[in-house]
Amino acid sequence: MIDLRNVRLAFGGRSVLDGLDLNVARGEIVAVVGPNGSGKTSLLDVVSGELAAAGERRVEGSVGRVFQDHELFPSLTVSETFSAAGADPALLERFGLKSHADRWPSELSTGIRRVVEIALATSRRPDVLLLDEPSAGLARPEVDNLADVIRAWRDDTNGAVLLVEHDLELVTAVSDRVLELSAGRLEESDRT
Repeated sequence: MIDLRNVRLAFGGRSVLDGLDLNVARGEIVAVVGPNGSGKTSLLDVVSGELAAAGERRVEGSVGRVFQDHELFPSLTVSETFSAAGADPALLERFGLKSHADRWPSELSTGIRRVVEIALATSRRPDVLLLDEPSAGLARPEVDNLADVIRAWRDDTNGAVLLVEHDLELVTAVSDRVLELSAGRLEESDRT
């Protein structure tokens, strides 16, 4: 599903990705951990095709993405947001959001807003789901629910998930493999 080989990316002479290799198979959840500023979001930008880099990039199928910053329109209810995005209303039930359909983003917990964003990112039936620190700002029960949502999407679709995350409990709960981004390269991690 995702195949990167010898990917190189630099900003202003600073190497961010330096000969990076990454493979994520269908049905696999791979987490990438590492310190702030190590290039994790840039890696997602390269995988999604939003950022060009040297090397080989192959991604099979379509990509859905959830960004670090919340992307919901404050003037639309959850159901209006789904409608504006052309999302199937059945996703409200599938993601446990039916009881929140008529609520504004400001009325939702951070965890529920995150689930809405993931539901929207999957509305076009992507083959690959990219998640950029989805647990940021969430309480532990919300993170536990998020883990269930991520695993359920993978199980239902057999899609590939690339997760960038700092919360090691979430990483441990959902990931098949954990990689650490350091000095522009990915290595198997023993941090979980």
